[in-house]
Amino acid sequence: MSVFTALRDYFRKAVPGTWFIDKWQANKPYYPDVSHGELVKKYRGWVYACAHRNAVSCAQVPLRLYVAKPAGKTKALFPTRAVKPVVKKYLAGCATTAKYVTGADDIEEVTEHPIIELLDRANDFMNRFDLLEYMFLSQEITGNAFWVKYRSTLGLPDQIWPLMVHRTDIIPSKTKVIDHYEFKISATEKQIIDPRDMVHFKYVSLTDPYWGMGPLEAAVVAADLSWNMDEYEAYLMQNRAVPDYVIIKPEESGEPGSDEKKAVEKAWYKNYGGIKKAGKMAWLWGGAKIQQVSLSPKDINFLAGRKATLAEIAAIFGVPLSKLTTDDVNRANAEAGDYTYAKDTQLPRLRKAEQKINEQLVPEFDTRLFFAFDNPVPEDKEFRLKETESHLRTAYSSPNEERAVDGWEEVPWGAIPVVSTTTAPLGSTTVQAPEEPTPSKSKSAKRGIGQAPDDIYNLFLTVLRAYFAEIAKMTLARVEADKPVEDMGKAVKERTDDFASAWFETRTWSELLTQQITPAMETALNSAGREAMRAVGGDGAFNPYHQRLLSAMRVHRHGAIQSVNETALKTLRGVLGEGLAENEGWKQLQKRLLEQFEQFEKYSAERIARTESTWAWNRGALEGYQQSGVEYKQWDSAIDERSCAWCEALDGVVIGVDVNWFEKGGHFPLPDDPNKVMTLDYEDVGHPPLHSNCRCAIVPVIGEP
Repeated sequence: MSVFTALRDYFRKAVPGTWFIDKWQANKPYYPDVSHGELVKKYRGWVYACAHRNAVSCAQVPLRLYVAKPAGKTKALFPTRAVKPVVKKYLAGCATTAKYVTGADDIEEVTEHPIIELLDRANDFMNRFDLLEYMFLSQEITGNAFWVKYRSTLGLPDQIWPLMVHRTDIIPSKTKVIDHYEFKISATEKQIIDPRDMVHFKYVSLTDPYWGMGPLEAAVVAADLSWNMDEYEAYLMQNRAVPDYVIIKPEESGEPGSDEKKAVEKAWYKNYGGIKKAGKMAWLWGGAKIQQVSLSPKDINFLAGRKATLAEIAAIFGVPLSKLTTDDVNRANAEAGDYTYAKDTQLPRLRKAEQKINEQLVPEFDTRLFFAFDNPVPEDKEFRLKETESHLRTAYSSPNEERAVDGWEEVPWGAIPVVSTTTAPLGSTTVQAPEEPTPSKSKSAKRGIGQAPDDIYNLFLTVLRAYFAEIAKMTLARVEADKPVEDMGKAVKERTDDFASAWFETRTWSELLTQQITPAMETALNSAGREAMRAVGGDGAFNPYHQRLLSAMRVHRHGAIQSVNETALKTLRGVLGEGLAENEGWKQLQKRLLEQFEQFEKYSAERIARTESTWAWNRGALEGYQQSGVEYKQWDSAIDERSCAWCEALDGVVIGVDVNWFEKGGHFPLPDDPNKVMTLDYEDVGHPPLHSNCRCAIVPVIGEP
């Protein structure tokens, strides 16, 4: 008897019923059991990893309810909200939802409806996520999933309960395909279910018109092999089924007794066992031989086959290996895996599920309604960015038209196409080229991109004027709604606080300014970054999504918006307090506030626009130089009659490209007059502006300064 045969027999005895390799050796075919009950038992190991990932990733995609509004009907029976153009385009392009969009006057998302409540509280034990996860998982394992609709006294579905597939039977009919469904509650009890109360989700099967075939049935051999490999290794470790050594005695010596075996084993470990006795010489007598045992190449290949088995299971379930293991995973292939997984695995499953829900559940409430999952496929951001840049650069479209494609709201400054970043919008009354930067004082410095061009400044100015006009309208409407009495009393300060709290909604102001100024910031940052890279001959394309740039924009935007609104609030409170001190009525207070808002719109907007456009342009330029590998930067001041002494003192100063000239909270005394000190308490100064209305820029320094 060979060593392998002995080990196989030993293992077969140790693990009864789990070793099926001997069927292959006996030339008997392997026929796996693919009944639903047996498939459910195989929900473990890599099958669990793949099936669970598919179910959870699909269940977490938002499922939204929409209504197709026919021409002439503009009012919905339930609360709705507008749908972005990009979503309408997506719904119109999907095979499962196109029929609802075609011919509709408009598409709106329904935010409240009984069917939404039905899914959210599916039954007494399950919510929407539970219901969807169980449905997707059941299809992954068995190829089928069932929902039973339990109805209220009005006849509408009131609860949804999923059924265990391995306890459900389909009873065919000669006249109507399916006569009824049967659910086995116990060995002797079953429930009859009318087909009208059943929603049957299933994958396609080429052999059975009633039942679907899931991924696990296609991968059942690999799944069985994977599980048996796991058990083989587990029992190998537990039972030590492969000894390190065997002692072989001559056949003529006969089989030793059990006492002799124990004595030899005890003596062996006593004399040679343990680390301290390693390398000690051993003596055998009586014709015995000692032989080391190792796995044969066949056994080693058997264990190495685990990787191939995993790859097969993952491929059948449509799960990239990058989502299951960390072997050879980098950012590039992980992102590629995410894209293909969403496109080829998630999306088809979502489309199939939503169509079944729209066919067998939604019509019971309203035929104009339909469900649709959000698109899980991430768009190609790099392609979209290049497309947008090309369209805007050639005046093919306006910023608002491009924003509509991406599903964003229109902005006040986006109606007119922009030719380039160095010219004004088409149709504007003035077109001015940006000023040339002051020549650098460093011999190794290279001409930069100068100050922010007028069209960038005008972009910020338009946004800020629209913002002040909007909050003025909002505030004055609140004043008129309150209409305070003519005689306000004497407690001026307290009344100022009360009315300021009621009329000045600074939280709403901040949200509004964030929404309006962010596109302007992004435009300035991206335009300056690209111009800066071209100026220094940088290789590659500018990356506007670099975390360093995004983080800088978020931090500065928060501080800038807070500063703008705090200054506005302080000024308005002062104006309001003066009016209340004079015991003015609401019309007089309205007039005071209106005049102040007009000052904001006319003068404050210009100062803020100059400061913010300078910040965004220089921060974008700095990012362009950093991405191009520039190591040093130089402060470039606009030396003229409007220059301040501090900016002139900084002119020509060179530091590292990643270094700040000043940290937040630092002090900057004038070299010629140390008594004059500027305190930098706003933020770190790694580039202009140094102060409000600053017109300075930065220049890249190539090589050593």
